[in-house]
Amino acid sequence: MKLLKDRFNIADLKRIAKEKGGECLTSEYTGNYSSYEWACKEKHKWVSNFYNIYVGSWCRKCYDIERVKLTVGKIVIFAKLQGGKCLSPDVESEKQLLKLKCAKGHIWEIKPFVKDAKLWCPTCNKLST
Repeated sequence: MKLLKDRFNIADLKRIAKEKGGECLTSEYTGNYSSYEWACKEKHKWVSNFYNIYVGSWCRKCYDIERVKLTVGKIVIFAKLQGGKCLSPDVESEKQLLKLKCAKGHIWEIKPFVKDAKLWCPTCNKLST
């Protein structure tokens, strides 16, 4: 019976990385739970064990960018529903601020989280209290 460690080799790691649009930058296979260097199609680099890659994990940076883009898309729609608009729809990081404008022309910035957008215009909120 072959051990799980013996079922794979460096060619398998490189093939699986290529299937995901990236590459395995390490040249020697030392086991499923050993650390290997990987690069995605966007050239982000990180270290992870083969097992995590094998079961579906991939580039965390790409994942985070996609997640933020989806959230920004929701905020753009929410802003339109409020009669306003998003002035910075190209935000790709939670560290960047989204610039919003309400129907009355007030401009403010928020982190790209739906919960922050739902508070809507802080100036209009102050005027209504």
